[in-house]
Amino acid sequence: IDTPRELEQEISSLCEQLEACNPTPRPVRNVPKMTGFWKMLWTNFEPAAPSSGKLGPFVGDVYQDVDFVNGAARNILRIDFPPVAGELRASPSIV
Repeated sequence: IDTPRELEQEISSLCEQLEACNPTPRPVRNVPKMTGFWKMLWTNFEPAAPSSGKLGPFVGDVYQDVDFVNGAARNILRIDFPPVAGELRASPSIV
């Protein structure tokens, strides 16, 4: 959220370099390796959505619970801003 453009470009470049080192062809389609509970550390999704770590004035940690075997994924936003604490869950299906 609110990443300066230069830093966003640097992060994208580093991700592309890391991706080029991956020996797994089409890793996003590798069901055993993608299935699991993941913490999202960064995204360049535009516009920022609740699944990107922000919901109104609240910012929180984002997790993705991916279950390719059953064609399901949950985006989870965890907010801890006393007195508000909770989760927002979205469950799209994977086609």
